[in-house]
Amino acid sequence: MIPFWASETSPLDSEATSRPPFLHISSRFVLYCSTVNTVASSSSMRGQTISFQTNRLFSVADAYLPFSPNINTRWRMLLTELSSEDIAVALDLLEKDWEVDPLLKDFMLRKIEKVSDHTVTVGSVTYHMPYLEDEKKYILWTCLWPDCHNCCDRQGRLPLTSDDLIKVGGKLEYKDVSEFIERETITATWQEPSPGGGTVTLTTINLKRKDGETEKDDGTHVSCRFLDKDGGCTLHPDRPGVCQMYPFSAWLENDGGRARVHAAYQFTGDCPGFYMSADAGEMRTEHENYSEMIYDYAMKSSRTTREGYSASSMH
Repeated sequence: MIPFWASETSPLDSEATSRPPFLHISSRFVLYCSTVNTVASSSSMRGQTISFQTNRLFSVADAYLPFSPNINTRWRMLLTELSSEDIAVALDLLEKDWEVDPLLKDFMLRKIEKVSDHTVTVGSVTYHMPYLEDEKKYILWTCLWPDCHNCCDRQGRLPLTSDDLIKVGGKLEYKDVSEFIERETITATWQEPSPGGGTVTLTTINLKRKDGETEKDDGTHVSCRFLDKDGGCTLHPDRPGVCQMYPFSAWLENDGGRARVHAAYQFTGDCPGFYMSADAGEMRTEHENYSEMIYDYAMKSSRTTREGYSASSMH
C-alpha cells in the first residue's frame, strides 16, 4: 500500500492538481515525519546504520544532519553505534573467510584506548583516520571486491537522497517517482547517538533490499536483491549514493558559515579491507578516488533534507 504522503491525491494538499508531483511527495513526507517523530523518541535503533547509518553497514545519521558539532570524535562514535556484542558476532563471521589482524579486532571491540585522530584533506574532503599510538600505525582501508561483497550482503537499510529517487527510479524504468516510491521503497524511522552525546531521530525513504520488505525489516541484515551471482551490482552505475561511498561515513561542519565535508570509516566488523600501516600515504589513491564522490553525496544528502525528503531531530 502506498504511504499517504506519496499518494497522488491527499486531503493534506488541496492544490494537488496544480503543483509538480515531486513537490506533492515532499510536502506529504514532511507531515509524515512530524507525525512519526512524536513517538520515535521512545524507540531504539536496530542494527547499525550507513550515516549518514543506516544499515548495519550504512549510517545515515550525519548524511542527513546539516552540521555535526564535534568532528574530532565522529569516528569514535562509529564504534558506539553497534554494541560490542554485535561487532564481535560480525567479526566471528568475517574470520570464517578472512584473516583479521588481532589488533584491528581489539580496536573494533574497543579494547585499545590510546588512539588519536589523524586527518588528511584531499580535494574538498577531510578524512579522519584512527592512529594507534602504542603501535605507531594508522588504520587504513582498501576495497577487496570482487572477492568480497559483504557491504551488499550485510546492511540494515539503504536510505535514498532525492537524486537517488530519480536516478534509481529511472534505472528501474519507472516514469513516475510516486510509482517508484510506492513499489520499491519503504519509509523508516530510527535513532542514533548524536555527536553531542544526545540522540538523533531520523526518517528516510529507503530502497527495498528484498521483495516484500517492510518496516519490520529495517535495521536487520538483508542481502541486497540487486547483487548478482558474480558479486556485481545490477544497478551500477546508478546505485544509491550511500552504497557508492562505503565504508565511509560523511558529515558537514559549519566552518565560519561555509560547509566543510568530513569523512570517517564505519567499523561494523563486516569489512575485511581494513589494515594497519605506519604510512598513511598508502591510502592516497583511495582518498583521491572517493573525495569527489563523498563531497557530492554530502551535498545531495543535505539538499534532501532541505527539500523535505528526509527528516532529523535531535534530543
